[in-house]
Amino acid sequence: MKTFYRDYLYRRLKELNMSHEDFAFKADLNCRYVARLLAGQRGSQLPVLTWFKIAAALDWNIEELLTFEKDYQEKKTIPESMW
Repeated sequence: MKTFYRDYLYRRLKELNMSHEDFAFKADLNCRYVARLLAGQRGSQLPVLTWFKIAAALDWNIEELLTFEKDYQEKKTIPESMW
């Protein structure tokens, strides 16, 4: 979830004009936890409930969020010149 979430979360927060604190409140997550997510200090092994909270707070359905993660994981293994 490291680079993936920095890219997608920052982009989505900007689209929604939402601060990190607003996102944490809406997702019912600790501000420190959200800061660690955005800094890439959390791995992809998040609790399932956290994935749902993140998706709901960003007005995404869970399938969209997991698709973004899957796409990132696939691209991560493909040489950059092939993207």
